[in-house]
Amino acid sequence: MREEPSAVAIGASAGAVEALLQILPALPAGYRLPVLVVVHVPRDRGNSLVSLFQTRCRLRVKEAEDKEETCPPSAPMAQI
Repeated sequence: MREEPSAVAIGASAGAVEALLQILPALPAGYRLPVLVVVHVPRDRGNSLVSLFQTRCRLRVKEAEDKEETCPPSAPMAQI
């Protein structure tokens, strides 16, 4: 029996921001799975990625917090 996925996880380097700008804004506001995004970026970039994606996505984009539970429709983003 095939199980349904419980989340979508995306890991990327800073060079993948353009690809993420194609993928994440294409997801509908009522997307049924949480989307977890981890992006490796230099420390001096701060929360600029969250701001960038908040203006372009229909999902709620926020900086991920330690031990945070996810619930759709959201896209917690961690910068490492």
